[in-house]
Amino acid sequence: MLKVTPPEAKETGEFGIKGGEVCKWWELVQKVEVEGLLQLPWRSCVTSDGIEVGTDESFSEGTSQDGTALVGLERGPVAEADVRPPKRMFEPAFWLRPLRSYPDRPADRVDFDVRMRKVGDQSEVRLLRHYPWRLEERRDPDGAVQFKVWNELEDQGMAVSTTDDQHRFEARRSPRAPTYPYTAFDKTFERVDMKKPASHRGVDCAWFDLKPDILKPAVKNVVRAECVTPDGIPLKFIGLDSSGAAEIFTAFDARRRPVDFKEMIPPPELIDPLTWGFTVGE
Repeated sequence: MLKVTPPEAKETGEFGIKGGEVCKWWELVQKVEVEGLLQLPWRSCVTSDGIEVGTDESFSEGTSQDGTALVGLERGPVAEADVRPPKRMFEPAFWLRPLRSYPDRPADRVDFDVRMRKVGDQSEVRLLRHYPWRLEERRDPDGAVQFKVWNELEDQGMAVSTTDDQHRFEARRSPRAPTYPYTAFDKTFERVDMKKPASHRGVDCAWFDLKPDILKPAVKNVVRAECVTPDGIPLKFIGLDSSGAAEIFTAFDARRRPVDFKEMIPPPELIDPLTWGFTVGE
């Protein structure tokens, strides 16, 4: 729901050797760090001729969480057709195909269609649920669009963000790891009842702190929170934009209604690679 801020590359002054290749380590840093929220550094090791040969992500200084390393490298001419992404990469039918049969919907997972507007702005967000699927779509006055649909029970979904000069696409389709508390699309480590009852447009709701930090679950600062009805419909949302300023969204239209899965499919214009300036392979 919040604006995506692309990371910036920062030199570390460190060098490494991956698969016999000398490379320089770069750190990808978010433009703004929110106080009280730990941001994991992601590092990339790049050769002098611009080839990434290793990556590294850390829990904290000196403790490695995940990474990749070079196993083979051959320099030479590459045909354009060889670097075209496969067509199915942009097909919702491939990424959103259910992995298994799912249990009956819990009482607090009712289908809904909610539209919110940012306080003091014209940015709008649309939220849909068709259990176990969720959809969030944000459109800003400057034309920026963020869209994501994901399976609440798996590490599965599609996410697209687009502005005048940037496009970002992410898709996954795999079972949710039992040892990992959140997915790539819903990074909520824990939902904490804030014990603050409220109401919106005459409808009761309760505030929950959506803790996004697996490493520091005891962080006192609330960086994301939503006010939801007893059957799980969000009516208000508070988050932080890319500058760290608070954003408040409130529902101007909230409906309990059956939602068809077809309504969760990304609009074709958002996932058409031709609009991004490249073609796909078979």
